[in-house]
Amino acid sequence: MTSNLYFPICAFVISLLLTVVFFSKKRVSNLETKTYSVMIIAAFVNVTLNLLSVSIVCFLPSSFYPVVLIMDRLALLQYIIWANLLFIYVAEVSFRDKSFYKKRRKRLIRGCVAVDILVGLSAVFLPLHLYNSEGVMYTYGPALDAVLILCSVYLVLIFLSIIFNIKNILNRKYFPIFALVLLGIIVMIVRSISPGLLVVPMMLAYINLIMFFTIENPDMKVVEAEQEANRQLEKMNETKDEFMSLASHQLRTPLTSIRGYASMLSEGDFGKLNDLQKHALKEIESSSERMVFLVRDFLNVSRIQAGNFVLERIKTDLPQLLREDLEQLTVMAESHDIKMNVKIRNEDKIPELNIDRERIGEIMANLIDNAIFYSPSGKSIEISLDLVEDHVEFKVIDHGIGVPAKEQPELFTKFFRASNARTVRPDGTGIGLFLVQKVIKEHGGEVIFHSTQGKGSTFGFRLPVSKNRVSNDDAA
Repeated sequence: MTSNLYFPICAFVISLLLTVVFFSKKRVSNLETKTYSVMIIAAFVNVTLNLLSVSIVCFLPSSFYPVVLIMDRLALLQYIIWANLLFIYVAEVSFRDKSFYKKRRKRLIRGCVAVDILVGLSAVFLPLHLYNSEGVMYTYGPALDAVLILCSVYLVLIFLSIIFNIKNILNRKYFPIFALVLLGIIVMIVRSISPGLLVVPMMLAYINLIMFFTIENPDMKVVEAEQEANRQLEKMNETKDEFMSLASHQLRTPLTSIRGYASMLSEGDFGKLNDLQKHALKEIESSSERMVFLVRDFLNVSRIQAGNFVLERIKTDLPQLLREDLEQLTVMAESHDIKMNVKIRNEDKIPELNIDRERIGEIMANLIDNAIFYSPSGKSIEISLDLVEDHVEFKVIDHGIGVPAKEQPELFTKFFRASNARTVRPDGTGIGLFLVQKVIKEHGGEVIFHSTQGKGSTFGFRLPVSKNRVSNDDAA
């Protein structure tokens, strides 16, 4: 009879050590860890009850057998809980990123709990018998049959979950399921040969042990250290954004003065200038214009980072806005010996739009500015504005360096610059095109981009008239 104690004792020792190790440290509070923690407790209670019941049968008279049956009924309840939690664990691993599972997760859990309660009542009230003869002992009866049927259903659902997620079949979190299959087959063979060997509790202990090494179960101290590091990074990032915003605002005032005095000098307000002085003033105006663009871009990025980026829509005449941008960029184009060919088609048909005038103007200026800088001296760029069906379309075509094909997918990400662009223009920031995409998307439009390295690029945007139409309130 004492041989019946071997497996229960081993299962008890494994479960006890696993429980102590797991709960000795603070763990991350997620669904996987919570599920696993209850599975450990359920398995530990199960193997403890199993060990006690076998010990009573081995060492105490048959008058204590009713106590054994009560313990076995309680153990059946632990089997139900463990099987339920294993199914929830597999469902979470398999489908937690699927929208259909997220919507039905709570309903699924409630349904499982309801079924568990019904079968649990069967385990408590249906007949359960103890067989003990010639060194062989085990329980049988309708109560056990009901629990086995429910556990079988859970196993079927578990395998269906894996089949539906067959692409991730090598996920290490499925290893306990494969172990369950292997050990389940072994248990069936052993029970058919020798029903007296109580190996099921041992199987539960081993599967819990395997799960300990496969679930996402990091030490809470490590997690807390990472969280603190993330908080410090967020704080530093906020400080950086505040500095960027402050510096950008402070730079606007002196830049305005520089541009104003440079314009007055070039117009002769302070006396006649010679050719060398005029050339120097053109360089000052061009550089100050470039600084204005940089400051403006940094301000916009800081607003986006702070969540304060909002469109300030007003009624806007796009052809007139383009002419204003071209007037400001003329000096820059002349300093780079670039000719700007401008075509405004269907001007009388282009409606006034309810858009963020300042930012759309900045975008057009930015795209023209890029075309000027990345085109060789003596070349021309084509600038067009047209009404194409329900969209106002703006395009800038240059014959410059182009963008390498492999780098094009990242072109509109923040701070990214193509490798050849960094060579031609080392002082670029990589935020201009990021802002272009952001602003155009906020208007419900789309960015235009085509490029061939060494031949040139086309940049622009399409704004839908229907989404940016001027209403009666706007017109008023």
